Amino acid sequence: MLAKNRRLIGKQVKEVLKKGKLTASEAAAVKVLSPFGEPAGPSRFAFLISGKEIKKATERNRLRRRVRAVLWSNRRAMQDNYQAVFILRRGLLTLSFADLAREILRLLKKAQIMF
Repeated sequence: MLAKNRRLIGKQVKEVLKKGKLTASEAAAVKVLSPFGEPAGPSRFAFLISGKEIKKATERNRLRRRVRAVLWSNRRAMQDNYQAVFILRRGLLTLSFADLAREILRLLKKAQIMF
């Protein structure tokens, strides 16, 4: 689980979805809001997975845990003060952990959150 200071909550998620810049691939997307005028702090994340896209809650939860693990293991390589919402799709379920990590890191680098 992500620490509280690394999680986005309701209003923040809506703001990122409304104002954020979209970076996408076939299996996932990330909307990122750049740090303008906010106090410095760690980057914050949220995860959206549609119940229509992935029916079983156990599969949605497993996918969230795997993406959180990727973010946690790479937290030191990320720039501070960004807000990001991951939109996860069915295609990520079939990927191995290494492929999933590669896909998530590629999205983060493309969105310029990673160094």
